[in-house]
Amino acid sequence: MWSPDGAWLLFASDRAGLDRYNLYRVPAGCRTPGDGLGVSGAAACEAQIELVTDAPDAADVYPSWAPGARILFASSRGGVT
Repeated sequence: MWSPDGAWLLFASDRAGLDRYNLYRVPAGCRTPGDGLGVSGAAACEAQIELVTDAPDAADVYPSWAPGARILFASSRGGVT
């Protein structure tokens, strides 16, 4: 989900592989290996990914931007989605 100003990409991912989804954001200008920058470009992009939520026993999914650059999302915190 792109931020309203186009500066950020917000996404949910199970990056740790623990079946636990958190929200992350990355600057819009971040590049991926397929863009011709190669592995060094991918490493630079990886270093720019920021963890937004960190719920140890929950899944945070379906991110969306709200006015004022706030983030809305669904979560299974407390066992309820």
